[in-house]
Amino acid sequence: MHSVGGGDDARQADLMLWASEPEVIYSGVGIGNNVSVSTSRGLHLINPIRGGSYMRLLDNAIAFGVVSSEGTKKETVNMNSEGNIGFGTNSPVSRLSFSGYSTVPDMNGNIVFGTYGYERICIHRNGYVSIGTKAPDGLLTVNGTIHSREVKVDLNFPAPDYVFTNDYKLKSLPEVEKNI
Repeated sequence: MHSVGGGDDARQADLMLWASEPEVIYSGVGIGNNVSVSTSRGLHLINPIRGGSYMRLLDNAIAFGVVSSEGTKKETVNMNSEGNIGFGTNSPVSRLSFSGYSTVPDMNGNIVFGTYGYERICIHRNGYVSIGTKAPDGLLTVNGTIHSREVKVDLNFPAPDYVFTNDYKLKSLPEVEKNI
């Protein structure tokens, strides 16, 4: 279905339905706005002045995608046969998978959450989480105030708490000074 939209080519609307996607690795059906699938060009824009969007109902998945006016294709949301949903990834590996958000062009595999163009929280590829800093030095590094009702510290290894026992002999100040 095609609507020119008042004669303005940039405002045209195209609704395409397709089945057995030629030259696309998946089989299934699809619906698209300003996108079409053909044997010679695969998934492509109908009007290169505008971008497009599509939904594909595949053999084992459902995919939603966008195509920029430059022709760059990106599947933005995917649901696979295991019930996993992915945002920004074609292969979700958990119930909810994100490929990340970043204000920095090259995040090297980190997942970054931000608001108003600023990085706020980062899950680094080594598993460290940082809030308010880009250089975490532990599993959780916060540069700022933490407000909490309760903090629980659980030591699963011997801690040097023996220094608080009554029979522990503290060094004298001259001894400490000499050691320093």
